[in-house]
Amino acid sequence: MSHIYQKNVYVFQKGEVCVPAKFVGHEFLALSKPSGMSTTYSRKPSLLAHMRSFYSTYSPAHRLDVGTSGLILGGINPEGRSFLPKLFRERSISKLYLASVQGNLPEGSGGFIDDSIDSPKDGLKSSISNSGKPSLTEYHCLTSEKGSSLVAFLIHTGRRHQIRVHSTHLGYPILGDNFYGDENSASRLMLHCSGVSFFYQDQMTCMDQPPWIENHTWAEIFPFLADSVMQNSFD
Repeated sequence: MSHIYQKNVYVFQKGEVCVPAKFVGHEFLALSKPSGMSTTYSRKPSLLAHMRSFYSTYSPAHRLDVGTSGLILGGINPEGRSFLPKLFRERSISKLYLASVQGNLPEGSGGFIDDSIDSPKDGLKSSISNSGKPSLTEYHCLTSEKGSSLVAFLIHTGRRHQIRVHSTHLGYPILGDNFYGDENSASRLMLHCSGVSFFYQDQMTCMDQPPWIENHTWAEIFPFLADSVMQNSFD
């Protein structure tokens, strides 16, 4: 059996900071991180610091870049803090991202980008390099108009800035990307983690609408996205 969670079931609010939740369980949470918030304590505001005011044992199981918004999983008890990282290590969690990119890809086009990525120790820009680590990104163009395209991405490896590097290498940088594109092309990095799917008692899938996508567009693409993240494939 498969369960899909897409509505906000709770909002963790403190002051002006609001973090919606798609799922609140005994072991873990599925949250929607806003753009501009770091995952850990690297800068303020911090998702970790914010959620520790509600759950003292909260621990995110993975990270999103500061500019990237969307779904992030985190444990709130020993079981959750143990099994979620294990699923990521075993690559048993499927993650789907949506991005608005510069340029017009043909609608319905897609494929795989398998260029290796090298991530420097200084933690700054990653790059395509033959000496880098194997990296695999799957993409599918959903819509294309007025000089930009809405593209869905599935990442089959987890390199630093993987989607941002691969999208730019493809020739379609993500709008608002201050590292790999034109920072002034949008008010923010137009990248959002819109789906995660994994086995938790049953197949569990969380979906999250990017804030810049209109409701009617989301309704049209939702069935395709939900099926893709559950299957971990666009085929």
